[in-house]
Amino acid sequence: MEYAPREYLSVKEAAAEFHTNDSRVLEYASREDDPLPLFHPPWCTRKLLVKRSDMVEWMDRNGVPYGTKG
Repeated sequence: MEYAPREYLSVKEAAAEFHTNDSRVLEYASREDDPLPLFHPPWCTRKLLVKRSDMVEWMDRNGVPYGTKG
């Protein structure tokens, strides 16, 4: 049985998608130029989420293609 990907990801889940750690995701969100769009859901001000489609768009804009130096 296949499952559809979740629409919203936690910082930990986003880190897994980026193949990095939570701290790096938070660094991406703190960038002055084109930060990763994290937000607090209305039900919990301590949790941060990112919408999967926003993350994919951000990765497309900010990713370094494999085999290049960046």
